[in-house]
Amino acid sequence: MRKLTIITDVPTPYRIYTFNLLCDKLKIENIDFEVYFLGETAAHRYWEIDKSTLKFKFYFEKGIKIVFTRRSFYFNPNIILKLINSDIDNIILGGGWSQPSIILILILSKFKKWKTYFWLELNENSVYFNNFFMNFIRLKIISLSNNFILPGESALKFFKKINYKLFNYIFFPNLINETFYLREDKIGLDQFCESSDQIEKKMVFWPCRLNEHDKGVINFLGIIKDHLILNKDLIKIVIAGEGPDRQIISSFINKNRLENIVELKGFLNQDQIKNYYYTSHLFLLPSLIDPNPLSVVEALWSSLPIMISSNCGNSLESVVEELNGWVLNLSDPESIIDSWTMFVKSDNDKLKKMGKESFKIANKYFDSNSEIQNLIKALKNDNGS
Repeated sequence: MRKLTIITDVPTPYRIYTFNLLCDKLKIENIDFEVYFLGETAAHRYWEIDKSTLKFKFYFEKGIKIVFTRRSFYFNPNIILKLINSDIDNIILGGGWSQPSIILILILSKFKKWKTYFWLELNENSVYFNNFFMNFIRLKIISLSNNFILPGESALKFFKKINYKLFNYIFFPNLINETFYLREDKIGLDQFCESSDQIEKKMVFWPCRLNEHDKGVINFLGIIKDHLILNKDLIKIVIAGEGPDRQIISSFINKNRLENIVELKGFLNQDQIKNYYYTSHLFLLPSLIDPNPLSVVEALWSSLPIMISSNCGNSLESVVEELNGWVLNLSDPESIIDSWTMFVKSDNDKLKKMGKESFKIANKYFDSNSEIQNLIKALKNDNGS
């Protein structure tokens, strides 16, 4: 392998971190690396990116951007023309299966004989546009590639569910800059747990965009509201994030007399979020749709017990039931109440032990250096080098 080209939708902080680290390791292997971005921002989301921090060669090419159902779609003819006139070796195509530019590059690769890897975030329990027609179109587009990069087991289960046989795939999870969240990097884990002990109520941290369709805030609170009121002196839930459904979620909280138990904190910066990770007893994310939430990885590195829905794409890697947390089946309210009750009844010693197990899982599945090195090794082996 002489060169690696990645094409993805927009620059995000976690992707920039991953690409910078990948660039450093590819330099050691004498492999050229470049990234093409289809756009600079996505619909309803914006990250301030300091381009001077990007260590790799990168390109932004003007194109057509269409926003539909809260998603951005890009058509970039200039990128396609550049690729045709470039020395292309291996291409990783990210940004989503439905991106027009990605689909055209997949078709073009058949004629140009480029080795392409389709980098997909698919999750068997969190599929957008899940109907017969869209599933048919999705399958036709997916079949344009023979090689895939998948974030975890849930993506593999998706392919089995649609009876699509994968001939070649590489696991590569979504990664974060774990050094920012390491408790043990700053101070002893036990010392942080002692600070949590001093809080009278068990603190539950729930970072999510206030979008009911995806995150299911009202759905979850509706299931456990009676138990929250019954244990109002024991539990405090802090929800961090903004979104289009803030008003209806706030109204639900007030209508059900949960305002002293559930608090909407709004937008929090990275340092504020880290502080909540460090002083909470549980990380909560009972999403209805959540392909591969990075906040789960942040919570693992922060040594927190985890309670997430099975709809979170990284739930299979992130949680061992009752060892470091609980996986919720949202179609079974009784089991959700059982899991919630187990958490409420858990003493701090048990929660500390669960948090330490989360940290072990983070090291096993989400260590940036190891996973990026594994990706490079797999790509080189695939190319016979």
